[in-house]
Amino acid sequence: MSELKALECIYSSTELRRLSAAEKVWTETPEQRGEVGFLARCFLVTNFPLTEPSDTAVWSRKNGDATLTIQPGFVADHGRLVCAGFPYGATSRWLLLYICTESVRQQSPHVSLGPSLTRFLRTLGFPTDGRRHRAVREQLDRLLLASIRYVFRDHETLAGRNLSLASEFLLWKSENGHRALGFATLNEVVFRDLISHAIPLDLGALRALRDAPLAMDMFCWLSFRLRSLRQPLTLGWLALQPQFGADFAKPKEFSRHMRRALRRVQHVWPELKLRFFRGGVTFFPPEKLPVAMRGRRCR
Repeated sequence: MSELKALECIYSSTELRRLSAAEKVWTETPEQRGEVGFLARCFLVTNFPLTEPSDTAVWSRKNGDATLTIQPGFVADHGRLVCAGFPYGATSRWLLLYICTESVRQQSPHVSLGPSLTRFLRTLGFPTDGRRHRAVREQLDRLLLASIRYVFRDHETLAGRNLSLASEFLLWKSENGHRALGFATLNEVVFRDLISHAIPLDLGALRALRDAPLAMDMFCWLSFRLRSLRQPLTLGWLALQPQFGADFAKPKEFSRHMRRALRRVQHVWPELKLRFFRGGVTFFPPEKLPVAMRGRRCR
């Protein structure tokens, strides 16, 4: 029996795809693969819903004294306003990552989305079937229409930033028989944050996690949070849930999903050392970082 057949007997097709993606991350640096991506720091400490929120007009996540709030946008449909919905899940995260990465690479707030949705899907590395067309277009609409705010409040201070991703955008339409290029022009605040404090990330590792939004969030956050870690960092589930687990009603449910997500992160970041305990997790200073500094020891 060939090695491939033997693996097929042990792992499912989904697990084999994950192993193949992880192997590329283990054997080559993101620079060698040409897969260094970037994310604005304002979207790193908090992120979008994991699943679609229901029965709410505003969704929020909290990190200490800071709160991210999202309100869905509206579009006109046959003379009436229709709620576009909240951006959520892995697809919205990948779209955000793509737009931020292209903005940094071009050093411009104006990001081209190509001449068609099909071409855009190919650029993202997604299948071009009808189901994927609908899913990506829906999440892109939601992402660009949503009102996003980051508010800091303590006993004496109230401060905030409007972080809605784009100040202007066009999503594919035909004009006089010619197809117009899609584009998104980033909000000035987001673009300024990207140019000043872009966080480098391993796109190959995130691609391997693309079906696991919580794992994507933890990979991005830990890549940033652990880069200057000198001593073990111990965090309880109750402390992490407001930041990463607003979708889970019960701490026990959150802890189960977080354990699974962190194990997925370790598949693409073997140097990530952690230890679970009953009420949370302890992270240890990693020997290597997964992104632009991969291959160099942390200092």
